[in-house]
Amino acid sequence: VVIGGGITGAGVARDAAMRGLSTLLVEKGDLASGTSSRSGKLVHGGLRYLRYANFKLVYESANERNCLRDVVAPHLVRPERMVVPTYRDGRYSRNLQVTGLFLYGAMTLFRNANHFEILSNKELEQDVPGLRRGDTRGAVAFYDCRTMDTRLTVDTVKSAVEAGAEVGTYCELLSLEFSRGGKGGRAILLDRLDGGRHEVEALAFVNATGVWGDELLARAGARERFNLKKSCGVHAVVRRERLGHDFSVSVESFVDKRFLYLMPWGEHTLIGTTDAYYSGHPDQVVPRAADLDYLLEAVNWHFPRARLSRADVTCCYAGLRPLVTQEDVPEERASRDYELAVDPRGLVSITGGKLTTYRLMARKVVDLLVRRFFAHRRLPRCLTRSPISGGLPLYLPRHSRVSLSRRFDLDPEVLEHLISRYGSNYQELLALIEGDPSLAERLRPDRPYCLAELSYQVEREYVECLDDLLQRRTTLFWFTDDNGLAVAEKVAARLAALLGWDARRKEAELERYRVKVAQARP
Repeated sequence: VVIGGGITGAGVARDAAMRGLSTLLVEKGDLASGTSSRSGKLVHGGLRYLRYANFKLVYESANERNCLRDVVAPHLVRPERMVVPTYRDGRYSRNLQVTGLFLYGAMTLFRNANHFEILSNKELEQDVPGLRRGDTRGAVAFYDCRTMDTRLTVDTVKSAVEAGAEVGTYCELLSLEFSRGGKGGRAILLDRLDGGRHEVEALAFVNATGVWGDELLARAGARERFNLKKSCGVHAVVRRERLGHDFSVSVESFVDKRFLYLMPWGEHTLIGTTDAYYSGHPDQVVPRAADLDYLLEAVNWHFPRARLSRADVTCCYAGLRPLVTQEDVPEERASRDYELAVDPRGLVSITGGKLTTYRLMARKVVDLLVRRFFAHRRLPRCLTRSPISGGLPLYLPRHSRVSLSRRFDLDPEVLEHLISRYGSNYQELLALIEGDPSLAERLRPDRPYCLAELSYQVEREYVECLDDLLQRRTTLFWFTDDNGLAVAEKVAARLAALLGWDARRKEAELERYRVKVAQARP
């Protein structure tokens, strides 16, 4: 039994199921409803860890990034060009950055999407026209990757299910009791939607709950704790036209010399991130006004014509990183490595790490499970260096796309969206449209989402609530000016028909979503 439906738990469930273990994944909320929907949307090789000589983490991160981009999830993990201006009084000179980027590339035998570039001031002005001029000393540009973290988690879970795993969302662990005479035990689960209780027996359990890791260890009666520290990262979304950039940009904060980044996302720009220790309960984290002001002030310094204020922020969110570190280490220097703990009664716990290395972390967990609790079985080695659901190689030349668009009477932009978002699974959505042509209708005129996606996400992607769909299966919550409110009523009506909600449940879902939108606006 894997407890925790974020990216780490999803990776563990997939790895275990592919090796032939009977696997159940349980999550107290929706898939990716914690940190895995509040990341910086970057799959990066850990360039910044070079400054702390953490070569192991850089090597692992860079190689896992390449594996995700080229093999595991090419439909979701895509190269992202990052421009880094250098300044006369900046933390790092351009020559030092070039040296770091050369070492960065060498650690993966220069298998990145493209080689790094050295830009003059003139080239920098062409790439980022809105940037402050005067004391710049050119720039460097390199490639990492971006992803939609929620979709990466969902497709990893779907891949686990295809390998034989079972999934229970909105199932909260109440207690974990171990057998006295041997390994394994039973878990008591609460269905948070209907209030029912369920008992599950297993030979082994995995604690993949991230920042909730110590809390679960306490419920399991474990003697050891990770003594986790939680680091809060705040992100903000603004209209991209205010900044005038076509590429991602990484800039220094003039306050503490910390690097921030600005990533274009359609008509919007994602700005991140802060890094401050958080002492509250993980369920109650929200963006602090001071953190938001910190981001906006830094961006305004580098982009003086932007003049951003809190009123310009269309969405902001806070995510927690689980850190296994010493008490006196500053947030920025705290290790992003992961840590494993074993309870011989039948519990393996993992915490720390980062989105990029989730597959590697999962492999380490399942390797340990097999050695400690399933040594009596002949099981294969890790098989996850293979495409997840939707990640199969896809070649669709232009004439084939035109033909599909005509055959299904589908807006070409909608078709491109389905291929881009669902990869090789796009055919399943076309099959739904073929059975009911009305499902080709757009959800809203300015976005390429269509009604077929709602049916597909209910049937195949474990949607149970309105925010599951608007916040974690689509980007409407994050990257529209109204945070998806314009279509909330329409989507709720559709979900009511698909899931059998009555009028009271539908209105409760709408009200809950309105509250979430209000919390995401400063």
